[in-house]
Amino acid sequence: MSKKHKLSKSDLILLGLLSLGGLIITLAAPTALLGMRLLLAPCFSLLAFLLYRSYWGLAVALPSALATIWLFGNPLTAYRLLAEIGVITWLNRKGSNDQTIRSGRIIRDVAIFAVLIGCPFLYFTEVYSFGTPHNIALTLSYKNFITSIVNVLVSYAIYSWIELRRNRRLEGSRHRISLKTLTSVVLMLTCILLSYSFIRREFTIASDRSQLMIIQRNASLASLIQQINRSNPIKNSSDLEELFTDPTYTNTQKGNGQKADAINEYDIDLRDGRVFLVKPEGEKEVWLKLKANQNEKALEYTPEFFTDNLPKLEVFENNWLISDQLKVLAPSKGSRLDRLIAGYWAYTYPDNHYSDLKGIQIFTPLKAYVRELAESTNTELQLLTQVVVISLLVSNLIASKLTNEWAAILPKKSSDENENNIEELYKQSPITEINESVASINERTSEIISAKKRIEYLNAITQRQLSTAAEIQRFFLAKIFPKGLSYEVTALTRPAYDVGGDWYDTFTIGKHSFFVVADVCDKGVGSALFMSVFRTLIRYSTNYRFREKDVSDVEHAMVDVITDVNEYMSTNHGDATYFATVFFGHLHEDNSHLCYVSAGHETVLIRKGAGDFEELDATGPALGIFSGANYTSCTTGFVEGETMLAYTDGVIDARNPRDEGYRIDRVKEYFDRRGDHTVNEMQDGLLHELDQYMGGCEQFDDITMMFIKRLNQKN
Repeated sequence: MSKKHKLSKSDLILLGLLSLGGLIITLAAPTALLGMRLLLAPCFSLLAFLLYRSYWGLAVALPSALATIWLFGNPLTAYRLLAEIGVITWLNRKGSNDQTIRSGRIIRDVAIFAVLIGCPFLYFTEVYSFGTPHNIALTLSYKNFITSIVNVLVSYAIYSWIELRRNRRLEGSRHRISLKTLTSVVLMLTCILLSYSFIRREFTIASDRSQLMIIQRNASLASLIQQINRSNPIKNSSDLEELFTDPTYTNTQKGNGQKADAINEYDIDLRDGRVFLVKPEGEKEVWLKLKANQNEKALEYTPEFFTDNLPKLEVFENNWLISDQLKVLAPSKGSRLDRLIAGYWAYTYPDNHYSDLKGIQIFTPLKAYVRELAESTNTELQLLTQVVVISLLVSNLIASKLTNEWAAILPKKSSDENENNIEELYKQSPITEINESVASINERTSEIISAKKRIEYLNAITQRQLSTAAEIQRFFLAKIFPKGLSYEVTALTRPAYDVGGDWYDTFTIGKHSFFVVADVCDKGVGSALFMSVFRTLIRYSTNYRFREKDVSDVEHAMVDVITDVNEYMSTNHGDATYFATVFFGHLHEDNSHLCYVSAGHETVLIRKGAGDFEELDATGPALGIFSGANYTSCTTGFVEGETMLAYTDGVIDARNPRDEGYRIDRVKEYFDRRGDHTVNEMQDGLLHELDQYMGGCEQFDDITMMFIKRLNQKN
């Protein structure tokens, strides 16, 4: 339509509706991702320009541009929107540009304006006028570029549909469009929408690693509360209030003048003979409720939360969570970002019919994860921007190949079709005559390829979760060993697969030092999760039994620790059939004794001198098999120059190409040769010998070892 064409009454009504539509959609301001408002009004003004040329696009844009001043509180967005449609109108003001407009040059003009003017203007005004952080301003610029391209693509697609309808309906109509550009637009919109749909599906509040950490923290907390309840029954909410304390530094780290690492799980602390639960670093607030001792009324930690906050929350849907035990609760009103900032993690601990505590639910705030969410949003918008740019290039290339393969689907009513140019003649393609059997084969092939991609996608997710679980498991292993004491110690574990059930631990309470080398049955994620439960319970029970400065009977206290853990695991988790062999050792700074309890563990070796070994055998069954098991403790001498080696069965069961095990005899022979070396040299050497012995064979079991060498101790 020429820009000099007189508008009819229906045309004026349509322009009025376009102005009203732009105003309404601006005031409604739909949101995406983190609640960022999408400005879709340019779609209406661009459509008005395409249909009626002249300055009608600018007229339609004016109401919606003014609405942005009320929406954002400043005129900068209005300037940018009016500048865009103004520049587009000025560039295409001549009547000779009619054909280039129909061919889709307007898409290129909008993209150039967004890159050279719109996005830089937005970025610099946000950073230098409003003090917006660089990364957020960059995210807004990405979003602006994407919406600008989507607006012009949608407006051109609607314009093309209207022109085709006119062409089909009106006798002798000359309403024309570029078939090549229309094909390109459809391909670009399809690509962008599919990419955005995929990004939203993968959009997560927290990564798999963070969610696993949350689950582990809360499972550890629930296990500790259940364990405390066994010795000090929880009767009312005040008992829960008295349990918690904020994180602090450990005594050992303070004594060495080193700053404590962040506490990333719930732990326990002993103060004035009482047990306290220590919150993880960065988790200052936690709320929980449970039912205790057959009491139907739930006990609540900080009841005000359950009265004032929780009733106002609802489940936040459309988010990727790795476990049904974890949910996100958020307010029902507000933008996505505002809701998440005010939201909470909700964790439900599975009930066990042997436990006195039921219905344990733990709530923690989401605020700490908003930063991770914002970073992921920025990354995803960058990817979507790249998709838009690539689709602009690729779709044009594809369109140029496809335009000659269109079938005639929109015949004109008149007989003057031949007056159209060659691009508008929808040529009959030989592709339409392909044999149906070939199409069927292609369809089956497509289904197979789709299934293969789905399997690869699921495998990638599984591998990512296994890698995350392995990272979390490594996090629970000690990285810094005690210094300046009467011994030196080192340890390592190497899982057979991504995650395993072996672990080691070493910690001190006053002058007492404790060493754990253990092996949970089986391998994989299940063993790794139970490993963390065993580790937490052993630490808790040891801290509780050795809470007094002077412990009169160390052997009895150590037996109590192992018995407590066995009773809890066999009673509460016996159905899971996960058990652990554990070597639990103790040294005191003021004597030369080694006290230990070995729960079904492999024989531990003490090298007394050249060719002289003491073997520490099991003193009871593995933990978690059955309730009421009896354990004993033993004490042996451990003096200066002597070295102890504790290990799991992955060491002696390592297989060579002839399927022969490494066996304890080879361990002794190596230990005897290297017994005068440092603990680090002995550890590295033994691992090297195991690798040489296996000769490239697959490691089928976890390998864990700990070397402890006694230095100068007090007598």
